[in-house]
Amino acid sequence: IISSNDLSTFVTGVVQVICTTKEGNIISGSGTLWNFKEVPYAVLTNYHVVKDSSGCVVSMTNNANATTGLFNLKDSIYTFNKNTDEAVLTIGNPITSSNIPIANYNFSLGKVRYCPKLMPVGTPTVIIGFPAYAKRDSTLKIDGVGTVNVIYRTVTNGIISGYDTSSASEANYFVSAKIDNGNSGGMALAKDADGLCVLGLPTWLTVGNYETQGLVQNILNLIPAK
Repeated sequence: IISSNDLSTFVTGVVQVICTTKEGNIISGSGTLWNFKEVPYAVLTNYHVVKDSSGCVVSMTNNANATTGLFNLKDSIYTFNKNTDEAVLTIGNPITSSNIPIANYNFSLGKVRYCPKLMPVGTPTVIIGFPAYAKRDSTLKIDGVGTVNVIYRTVTNGIISGYDTSSASEANYFVSAKIDNGNSGGMALAKDADGLCVLGLPTWLTVGNYETQGLVQNILNLIPAK
């Protein structure tokens, strides 16, 4: 199983991405904090979370889901693979004066090893993100965005239930862990005999006639192997 002790170091590295559209609507997704050579302080997320936005911010929260920092995300979008639903955004200027320095936030997920190419069906997984069902009645006022409902970070667990080999070099994963609107761009972790590994980006979509299903994009399709 994947325990709370396994996850305690990493959960605050999953952040909320909040964007405004050209029509003035507010949309929300998830992301993770990464250090890349190309983008030293970055948020990795799904491209569909940010592609129609006129501006985005990233909200950092602690283990109690209290906001510890708000930063603008710069307009330019970098991607390692244009054939995947992936985007890397540079973290820009802080919005509030109470933010701690950007280097002091939790960038540990980028140091976790990638999972092997094809993890077996039945492998335990967790999905970490800010899903729509975790929306609270309390609100947060963000300069340049407006007033948004607070969404709590959640962790859902399950197993790898199958593969999608239709459109990628390495198989993507279907998982039984709950993925909802807002989880997109967060983090999927798995565990094998060597411990935790990065499985990929959870992406919320609709399949079949009635089912909403989470697809995890294999990290090996998104970011060059370490």
